[in-house]
Amino acid sequence: MTANKYSRLCTVKDMREALFKGINKVEMEVKAQANTKFKDKPNDYRSTRPPLKIFKLDDDNYDKELFNALKKLWLRLAQENGLPTFCIFLDAALRGMAAQKPKTLIELRELNGVNKRNAKLYGQIFLDEIAKWR
Repeated sequence: MTANKYSRLCTVKDMREALFKGINKVEMEVKAQANTKFKDKPNDYRSTRPPLKIFKLDDDNYDKELFNALKKLWLRLAQENGLPTFCIFLDAALRGMAAQKPKTLIELRELNGVNKRNAKLYGQIFLDEIAKWR
């Protein structure tokens, strides 16, 4: 069941027949369709999230006392909700909070390791704690 390169497309039925008849080679033409999903709006698929502020774990440019207070809050929230701590925020996010001391949820979302869901669920609690350290 061999179709020449440009005569027609092989169907699944043709492929099955070729398999059962023991034909080893089935040539088929594949017509690629242009991806038109984002043709008119090329930036729609990109995230609207602001650029991240990334802090290296070995950086000492954060308030260690605030970091420890945030870590205690982080552990308490994890225990209360029966979650591992990384499901709330990453350690890097806590360091970023201690360094930047965000005032709003928008500023909090700019930090590495803070996603939209967790900012909505836990962000205000952490912002309230940070406000005590200003």
